[in-house]
Amino acid sequence: MSWTYAGFGLLAVILKVFFVLLLLAIKKKFIPASNYISAVEVAKRLQNEGFTPIINLLGEHCASREKVERTFRQYLYLIDALYGAGIKGKISVKPTQLGLAISKEVYCERIVWLSRRAHNQKIPLEIDMESLEYLDDTLSVFLEIPGEYNVRQAIQAYLQRSKKDIKEFINRRRKVRLVKGAYAEGDLSKSETRTQMKNLMEQFLTCGIESAIATIKDEKLINDIFELVSRRGASNNRFVIQTLYGVRDDLKHKWRDKGFRVEVYVPVGPWHKALPYIWRRIKEVLTNIKTP
Repeated sequence: MSWTYAGFGLLAVILKVFFVLLLLAIKKKFIPASNYISAVEVAKRLQNEGFTPIINLLGEHCASREKVERTFRQYLYLIDALYGAGIKGKISVKPTQLGLAISKEVYCERIVWLSRRAHNQKIPLEIDMESLEYLDDTLSVFLEIPGEYNVRQAIQAYLQRSKKDIKEFINRRRKVRLVKGAYAEGDLSKSETRTQMKNLMEQFLTCGIESAIATIKDEKLINDIFELVSRRGASNNRFVIQTLYGVRDDLKHKWRDKGFRVEVYVPVGPWHKALPYIWRRIKEVLTNIKTP
């Protein structure tokens, strides 16, 4: 009996070690830096390869003012570090990192301040979209940021309301990043989401300002947009392709070599902050293989 218990104990240890090693391997592939200092080196490498890095510090749902302030300061350091290194990169923030989980007012104060600093240092700022409960406040605060700061807001294509939201942003001459959505809260099917993304991108090409479309590896969607650009005789610089670090590098190089601007979203942080990000990526993969 004791040998049986010992065997199970050994097996548990082996499985635990295997799981930890697997997580570390996944983190290394998709999250190449653990802090803003090492992120600068990754950004420099991507820039040398012809890509624009977008750095995001992992972590969200900050429920204390102390944590919000610490994250806010880290983004200030990151902006200054990118500027000092001569990197033409960007940063992307999550609203709940900067206080939206506490209050709309706390978030508004911090994001406007950060946007001004980023604009002054010529490091463009982008705002991620989080779960549905934060949607209205995220978008209303975005419209309070002075337009001359050129901040870009992510919009989720899997929501019916996004068509109306994007129309308002285009009319206000605001920049948009169109994403499918990563929180399984959409009210459109997979096929409806793809159709909406294509329709909205057509609006961007006609009326938008340096709009961006973000995809993990949807080559067909990007090819449809390429065809639309060619048919309209539009410039390759009319929009930006954004994708994730560590996913389908062959496509990144292919799109870059076609003359399109490709921006690479680079998550940065220690492994314990990486778990929610990794889990969302896994869910996205599972969702993408389901039938509409």
